[in-house]
Amino acid sequence: MTTHEFNGERIVGNGKMFISTKEIASMLGITRETVLTWIKAGKIPASRVGRTYIIKSKDFELFLERTRIPPTAPNF
Repeated sequence: MTTHEFNGERIVGNGKMFISTKEIASMLGITRETVLTWIKAGKIPASRVGRTYIIKSKDFELFLERTRIPPTAPNF
C-alpha cells in the first residue's frame, strides 16, 4: 500500500484524501458490507454524503495501525 503526503497529512492508497467503502473492501479483500459494519460499530470513522460513506485516508490508516497484529518470534 502506498502512502503520500498532502499539506502535512499522510494519505494511503490511491493518493486521495478520502476513500470509499468499496476501495477499502478491495484493498483488504473483504466485502463492502464488512466495512459498513465496522463503520456502524465505530471502528472506522466516516462521514455520510447522501447515501455514500466517505472515510478520510488518515483515519483508515490509523484503523490499520490500531488493528495490526505484531509479528511473533518463530518457534524453533
